[in-house]
Amino acid sequence: LFFYRWVICIAPSPVSSLINSFKYSRNIKVVQWGVSNEYLNYPINDDQFKYHLTFLGRPNSQKLNISSIDLIINNFIDSKIVVSSSDLKIAFLMPKENKYSTNLINNIHEKYKCSIKKFINFSDLEICDILSKTLYYFNCFEWEAFGITNVEALCLGCNIIIPSTSPIIPMVDNLKESPIYKYNPPTLLN
Repeated sequence: LFFYRWVICIAPSPVSSLINSFKYSRNIKVVQWGVSNEYLNYPINDDQFKYHLTFLGRPNSQKLNISSIDLIINNFIDSKIVVSSSDLKIAFLMPKENKYSTNLINNIHEKYKCSIKKFINFSDLEICDILSKTLYYFNCFEWEAFGITNVEALCLGCNIIIPSTSPIIPMVDNLKESPIYKYNPPTLLN
């Protein structure tokens, strides 16, 4: 950390930039991760949802883990968003499928008997269309640098479910009727 003080820092997000500037009394440059016009200008759906949950991103054990997905699905049932897990409709938007995602999706389907649709390597407009028909976007990654996909989902009218450690939370947490739903990941010590 001593060496870190003397390095010119480029922070991946406004939150980490702010923390670093306080901690090290330095002006930190922020890399702008802008949301594209497709997401900003896409029409928001009027309460006609095709999917209860949608994941968007590269599937790996950090962004998708069964313990967090179990927690999310059980909260859906407890909240009466769906009557049973078999009523649940989940979409996975991924650039490509891998062994991890295949095994995870198969496990979810076997355990909950829910409807799962995979979308592989779709264009931005196709992703906008799917997200605009989604009630909740979710991501299980506990330490996302900023989470541009979170912002894209918000732009398309999705509520988002993310871990309580996500850096986007301080930016939107105090909004009235915030569309952000936090959970404490089962792997996180409380």
